[in-house]
Amino acid sequence: MDRANPPLTPKWAIILSLVALVGAWVLAVVYRLLAGASAARLLGFVAGCFVCFAWAGLERRSYRIVLRATEVFAVLAVVVLAVLVIVQEEGEAFPRWATAVLIVGCVGCCAVIGGYGARNFVWWLRGELDARTRVAVRPTKPGEVYLVSRNLETATDAEVDGAEERLGCTFPPGYREYVTTFGLGTYTGLVEIFMPGKILGELAEWRQHVQECYFWDAGADVLGKDEVLRSVILGHTLNGEELIFCPDRGPDVYVLPRNEERIYLAGATLDEAIDWLCTSRVLTDEVLDFRYFESWKDREKMRLYGRADYRSFKGSILSLGLHDHVAIDSEDEDCLVVFYSDFYGSLSYSGPEGTRGDAVIIEYDRHKRSDVLAKLTGHLLSLGFKDVTAAEAEEIQRQVGR
Repeated sequence: MDRANPPLTPKWAIILSLVALVGAWVLAVVYRLLAGASAARLLGFVAGCFVCFAWAGLERRSYRIVLRATEVFAVLAVVVLAVLVIVQEEGEAFPRWATAVLIVGCVGCCAVIGGYGARNFVWWLRGELDARTRVAVRPTKPGEVYLVSRNLETATDAEVDGAEERLGCTFPPGYREYVTTFGLGTYTGLVEIFMPGKILGELAEWRQHVQECYFWDAGADVLGKDEVLRSVILGHTLNGEELIFCPDRGPDVYVLPRNEERIYLAGATLDEAIDWLCTSRVLTDEVLDFRYFESWKDREKMRLYGRADYRSFKGSILSLGLHDHVAIDSEDEDCLVVFYSDFYGSLSYSGPEGTRGDAVIIEYDRHKRSDVLAKLTGHLLSLGFKDVTAAEAEEIQRQVGR
């Protein structure tokens, strides 16, 4: 199964639901005619479970959970039957304890399926499905990336065309789509792709800097020094690696590492190059599975400090039920990053910073100061997190009347 998309789309969930309901009705009618008895309740129950299972498939996490619940019930049933085969005497009635265990297991499994199916169905009715479920593991299309903010500062096709005309070359495939869809911001907390104006405005200075500080001689077999100096920079990682392409060599995208003397061929398109950065583990310590884009337009930030145990802090924040996604959860590194679509923002928690204590940074869109943001900041203040920007958090409380 392709991990980049949810297992089912709303269209297929509707189709499968109709098939289940119509099929159950037809079978009930046929059974009534042939056996003279009604099986409508049983078939309706089965059809209902199938419908909920289909709608649970609109989000990958809920799909995994309902699959696991079904597997647990199947294992439970097999174990019960295996025990009965061993201990049950021939001719004995089916024991009540086995019936009770199977009923409890079935009810629990159906509750999980029904709960997640109903939740996703409500999301779809409210038009919230895309914002909550379109999370990609290996993105190839813009729509597969979670948008932290929908307030984007994008480039126009005319700006891309103008930059290509001035440079005398064509950008690698994927660049135009990236800057006209996402624009100015950070991809997966790792990469910034430059806008056309920035590339034009800083290209000469960048080439001069590279000439003065060139040290990638070990990468001559991939890209020679002269070719690097004729290259165009497309962006960089927040760690300092630079993404470039050499018009003389076609659309291939290369990476100039910050702390290595070699050069990496990252991909034949910008998408491939970004994917390589996120998954190869050559320049990162881990695979960055969760893909998201954080716009820099109209952003505001508050920084608070306090003292909190990682587990208790994480449990306290997530128990509020205000978040959409947990992007990073690393107890070993004391790092937690949580996204909130309501105020187009995020909460980042990191371990102690000197004598100030644990740091919490909340980023949000200045036009989205909402009740959810107020509840979150109020909760942090109640936990004892304070600093100079805590005054801003308290101001938000007053603005929304909390």
